[in-house]
Amino acid sequence: MKKLTIKAILCTAALAAGSYAMAEISLDELMSEGVDYESENSRTVSTNTINIPLKDKPKSTVKRPVRQNSQSMVLNKFGQPLKKYPAKGKPPISRWDYAKFTVYFESEYVIHSVVKSNQ
Repeated sequence: MKKLTIKAILCTAALAAGSYAMAEISLDELMSEGVDYESENSRTVSTNTINIPLKDKPKSTVKRPVRQNSQSMVLNKFGQPLKKYPAKGKPPISRWDYAKFTVYFESEYVIHSVVKSNQ
């Protein structure tokens, strides 16, 4: 009998976390490798909940670009950014930093804008 592999441990953790689809796929892989997961020793996996109070955070009043704005619209409305980062990847994603927010573009259009945390 094989020792419990990392894959079996991750499968057990996935089951404990409620990710049944991932666990089912992993169990099928383990069975094809000849691991008898039912007779192996198991370990209890425990989790802790971390509460992050984002819902109580007030909405930002910082004006920023919205999705689907073009780069030229952003330049016309907000001026030149402090820094432009070149596009990377496929599709090309670029970033412009302003004093109060950051804008992310896919090709020529805004996909997201984020207010900086100190605002």
